[in-house]
Amino acid sequence: MAKSVQAPASASSDSKSKRARLKAVKRRLATPRKSAKNRAIGSALMAVEDEFNNLRAAHCAYSCVENFLTPIYRHDFEEFFVRPSELRALLEVVNSEMVRRMRTVTDALQTVREALH
Repeated sequence: MAKSVQAPASASSDSKSKRARLKAVKRRLATPRKSAKNRAIGSALMAVEDEFNNLRAAHCAYSCVENFLTPIYRHDFEEFFVRPSELRALLEVVNSEMVRRMRTVTDALQTVREALH
């Protein structure tokens, strides 16, 4: 009888140690996933910040062109010797760059949203 009493106690301690080992493995597996997710979120946030700064630079260029085209004094307008076709080409380039950079900011924000979910 003594052996039959000890056997369940031994089996119960084995199952407890198995459960404890399983929990430890789960904890170890959960930690890298969380840190990998945090790294992905951090990387995505840095990409958004970089793309936003690129967009800001394109907007500064656009503002510069806009200020360049607006004379401070109306009578100084005669001193402006640029053909409209040159200005049109410049504005097309600046506008297309603004659109491209807005798209990259939107894509980077979408990446952050996906990383958070």
